Amino acid sequence: MSALLTQLSKLRVRLGLDEKRCVHCLSPFSPNTLTYAPPVVTRLLCEECLEDLAPYAGCFCASCGRPVTPNSLGSDGRPQCQPCREDPPPWNAASFYGIYKDALKDLILRLKFNGELAITRLFADFLFHVCQNLPRPDLTLPIPQYPAQTRARGYNQAHEIAGTFAKKCRLSYDANILIRVKPGDPQEKLNAVRRRQNLKEAFHCERSLSGQSVWLIDDVLTTGSTCREATYALRAADAAEVRVIFIGRADS
Repeated sequence: MSALLTQLSKLRVRLGLDEKRCVHCLSPFSPNTLTYAPPVVTRLLCEECLEDLAPYAGCFCASCGRPVTPNSLGSDGRPQCQPCREDPPPWNAASFYGIYKDALKDLILRLKFNGELAITRLFADFLFHVCQNLPRPDLTLPIPQYPAQTRARGYNQAHEIAGTFAKKCRLSYDANILIRVKPGDPQEKLNAVRRRQNLKEAFHCERSLSGQSVWLIDDVLTTGSTCREATYALRAADAAEVRVIFIGRADS
């Protein structure tokens, strides 16, 4: 029986029945033929793209994820960048997968503007890699969009990432608790000062989060203005702890 199964397995390989399309480069590959254990448990990338999309392994600010040198330390002894030492963010900690450039940037932009929602399965694997050893939160939330923006695009990429990740990890998830109540200009067109002004009091929490730990999920963190204002809304709802989690950190 085992010999027959072996022959059938070889036949499947020859016929290409075990091949998948790499989510990033779209080339066909067989996950069973990968020659090494990847740093991320995923069957969605070919071997070459697994290397190109390896998680960031350097030293980074514990408050915002910005790459820093090992001797850049905050008052608590953790690595911390100068901007966060001067103006600490309102959340407790930050976690992210990689630097927003090259292959990772390409994937994020394809999800955000091209509607390639299958990429959310890959990003769920990335976030699992980042968060697998963290204490589980009471609640997982996405950064919300203003309703008109969601209608225009047809979806909210943070919602899609967070929902897929929460389902994969069986986390409590609700996309309707944190809402955006104020429209604004696209953040990518604004400098750091105008980003904060653009988002002032833009978010509202629909119910009390008294004593709860919250994971707040987005695709990219640049200046942190969006996560900062969203965290203020969660703090106003009495959230006990907020961790911001995102796929890419802008290298700035």
